[in-house]
Amino acid sequence: MVTKVLLPKFGQTVETSEIVQWTKQEGQAVKKGDILCEISTDKSTLEVESQYEGTLLKILLPPGQTAPVNCVMALIGPAGEAVPESVIKECLATQIVSVPSSSAAAIAPSAPKPAPAKAAAPVASMASMASMASMAKVPTPPADGRIFI
Repeated sequence: MVTKVLLPKFGQTVETSEIVQWTKQEGQAVKKGDILCEISTDKSTLEVESQYEGTLLKILLPPGQTAPVNCVMALIGPAGEAVPESVIKECLATQIVSVPSSSAAAIAPSAPKPAPAKAAAPVASMASMASMASMAKVPTPPADGRIFI
């Protein structure tokens, strides 16, 4: 049975990580606790330990690739087991990284810029603001001094 190895999340704010290098290669035996690879987050470089035993059947994230946390980065299973192409395609679909809008402008600088929008009309006039202020006044307490909430 093929086991999916997920890219771990090393911190609450970490959304993507980059594979620095693989210490195990496809076809090598892997024991629980062996170092599989090194990943780099925005703040540090860390080693990833295997949580499974078997053979590293397929590496899906090559060194230098950035991917979202919890995507499938490798497949581990019994030695000689064939990995179906459908499983590989399914795993590769989890590796899509959305491009931040600030990076999108850097990628396609030749794209035409939209015309600036006209200034919006003021939301509230002075008269409507005065009427809203009158509605916000605290009501005077009743004559007996009791206020029901």
